[in-house]
Amino acid sequence: MKTILSVGACWFLFVFINVEAVTDGDFQSLLARLYALEEKQAFSEQRIAALETENMLSQKRIADLEKYKTFSERRVAALERKNRRNDAHAIVMKMYAQKVALENDKILSDKATTKGFDNTLSDELFSLLDKGKILPSKKISSVENEYAVTPNRRVNDDRNTAAETTNRPNAGNVASFVF
Repeated sequence: MKTILSVGACWFLFVFINVEAVTDGDFQSLLARLYALEEKQAFSEQRIAALETENMLSQKRIADLEKYKTFSERRVAALERKNRRNDAHAIVMKMYAQKVALENDKILSDKATTKGFDNTLSDELFSLLDKGKILPSKKISSVENEYAVTPNRRVNDDRNTAAETTNRPNAGNVASFVF
């Protein structure tokens, strides 16, 4: 039995040494894997922190863009109001021009015709103006345009600067006229 026990003990030692060598190699490989996983986890944590920072900056940017959107919507609304006011002003000016044209038509209808031509508006145009409709081919000028200076007329500009007045030889002479 001693032989069996000694062979069994040797066998047990051999198996124990083999198992220890195998487990030691496995343990070393497990430690290497664990170290690699810890490095990956540290890198992942850094990446997560960077992504969280980027996320916060993106949220701030979105908030700024929403603020800009409200400002731009206000600006668009203000421009629309301004355009409506300009359109209303143009309509009022058009109505004023129609009124002036109607008054001129009434005034001119009382006067005599020149060279056989009537100076009044045609009855059809008068009725359209009276109803508020304007023919697109006809253009009505306002009273202000009738008194405007045409390019054919010469207008002397009598305004002189102080230097021009003092340089003229007869600057103080009231009797001299320049034509």
